[in-house]
Amino acid sequence: MSSSDDSSDASVDDRDVSLRGIAAQVPKLTLVKRLTNIQRQFEFDCEKSINFVEHLECLRFHHSAKRSRNGQPSGPIALMKRHIIDGSKGNFVAVSWTWSPSPGFETKKPDDGYHVEERGSTRLVPSGVRDSILTRIRKYMEYKKTDHFWIDKQCIVQTPGREKEIGMQAMDLVYGRSKYPIALLARPIASQEELDLLTRICKGDLINSGAGLSTLSEMAPRETALVAMHLLKNITDDLWWTRGWTYQENFRAFFRMVLLLPHAPALSCEKDAKLFGHLSGQLCIQSKMFHEQATRFCVAFNKQYHDPLEQELYDSVMARAGSYRALFQEEVARGEIPSPQVMSPIIIKNVTQRGLERVWDRIPIIANCCQYKALLDSMELDKAKDSVSLTTLALYLMNGEILMNEPEHPDNVDNTRDSTVVEFIQAQSYKWLRFPSPGNGSLTFNKGCRFADPVRLSKDGILTKGHLWAVEKLVSAEHFKTRRRPSRRTSRLDYVTFKLRHIADKLEELGEYGLARLLNTELAGKRETFSQDWKSWMSESLVEAVNGGRALQVGIARLVGPRNPGEDSGALFVIEDNVFTRDGDSDEDNDEDNDEDSGEENESEESEESDALAFEELEEDDQILIFTSFRERESNWAAELNDLDRYVSMAVRCDDVRENRPKLYTTKRWVWGLCFFQGQPRNEVVFPWPEALVSL
Repeated sequence: MSSSDDSSDASVDDRDVSLRGIAAQVPKLTLVKRLTNIQRQFEFDCEKSINFVEHLECLRFHHSAKRSRNGQPSGPIALMKRHIIDGSKGNFVAVSWTWSPSPGFETKKPDDGYHVEERGSTRLVPSGVRDSILTRIRKYMEYKKTDHFWIDKQCIVQTPGREKEIGMQAMDLVYGRSKYPIALLARPIASQEELDLLTRICKGDLINSGAGLSTLSEMAPRETALVAMHLLKNITDDLWWTRGWTYQENFRAFFRMVLLLPHAPALSCEKDAKLFGHLSGQLCIQSKMFHEQATRFCVAFNKQYHDPLEQELYDSVMARAGSYRALFQEEVARGEIPSPQVMSPIIIKNVTQRGLERVWDRIPIIANCCQYKALLDSMELDKAKDSVSLTTLALYLMNGEILMNEPEHPDNVDNTRDSTVVEFIQAQSYKWLRFPSPGNGSLTFNKGCRFADPVRLSKDGILTKGHLWAVEKLVSAEHFKTRRRPSRRTSRLDYVTFKLRHIADKLEELGEYGLARLLNTELAGKRETFSQDWKSWMSESLVEAVNGGRALQVGIARLVGPRNPGEDSGALFVIEDNVFTRDGDSDEDNDEDNDEDSGEENESEESEESDALAFEELEEDDQILIFTSFRERESNWAAELNDLDRYVSMAVRCDDVRENRPKLYTTKRWVWGLCFFQGQPRNEVVFPWPEALVSL
């Protein structure tokens, strides 16, 4: 779903307006009041989107027929009939295309070669889709031997209203579920030289990737590298790369999405069939592969060439075809902690930069790409004519995304109010996530670092539920080390389990019998699913802390709130020395990772005093407070695509824990640990608004 018209709705697009400017649009209402009103008035029931996919209207090509004009046959036309299928099974082609022709590559010539059944009748009407698009779809379906295809212009009701809104909100599920998603690009590969160069880019022949770091290879001297960059820019100048809807379609179908690039007929025998497929006249390129290889080449190019033209080429290609995962891997290979670590602000920025015919479509696109479960009705919002940017912020927050909200210097607050909403989200988003070990797993983990629902926006702040813990005892991590070692053939899961059983034994020595019992019960009861559970991440962090060389302590914590927490609750947290002051604040000057943690025991370096039972009991005013919140995603096929496991475990500062609804402040510090709260209800807490949003 895409159009090239950026101006039709420009009057309400305030993506370049500051927070201060947005506040001035409606001076009678504060920004906070407007945010709460947006959630209260426009939240959308996403369950209807699931029904849309399970009863998916698709099209099927039928044999040509004769079109009658004045009762006389005149020429052959292709027929498309409507069929309802269970789209959750994925047996259909999902088509990503631009409604307007791509300038320079396609024309607006009249199209009437394909007719389709009108919805609700058998009357045939022109399809409204360019013949060239439908012909390419038909050839691809014959190539893949599949019967049905889905295309938005015909398969979503186009009359404004509830049906159209449901279809738009379900598009991420359509593309995410399809086994055959395709993107129809218009820019052709015109020569043997272009085909050879694209082949080398896609195979990675122009770069060296030693130790994960990309550099230009001997096959890419300056002239060749520049030609390759120009080719990538020409490919990504296609209209398809610039649109908001096609960004979503590619994002949600990413691992299955196939980019179809037309090529000159003479090149059919010359192309690498393993790389580009066998479809006549088309290169079939895996989108994931293209993004990653283009990104690695661009990164290698940018390391070596920096003049303004070269930088412009790099920026243009990366803005449209950059791979976050490939960039992340480059940062890890350089030994850097990737930042920012949360993908949602990057997605919001990318979507906001892309063109849309109707600017309010930005809201469902962002929701779909970020896998947001709480949705907003963009049709009704369009009628209300509030701020699109402020609505984006409301959507972001009501889906559990975390903002830094510590008090700031007045000058910083004033500067923040001069930023746009996208800039505000990037600056204030919670970035201090800690995954046990670097790698791709941390990207998956980071996406779920959100408050568990329900999340409500209120005049006081962001309301959510979870458990508040007070660390009462600190024990040196040295105490939990062991000289006993498992077999060399022990799996990672068995190794972690072995270590946790030893930790349970040490807890008993400390008199923490209840916590030891909970840990042993967890190990015994969750054995089959242990590696898939969120507690496996928490467990690994605890084991890494015990094995590590840093100055660490293990905090033993109790639940705050219940009058009688009982023996079914308790927690262990990894506490870094010189990171927490006693009110829960963090000391960033001492935040350096030690890369020597290997997960292996080093017997010669073990402390002779590791059996010492000394620990530090904290006075009530000195106790470290930690907020946790966990929710498993729903167990249905749609939840796999549009919901996430959610987990939060972070140090907080609290003005008064005795309040019925404590006010908590984030402290830029994620805290790993294991929590047990069987039967204990979650308590409602409020995270106050960042100061930049208050009084505007």
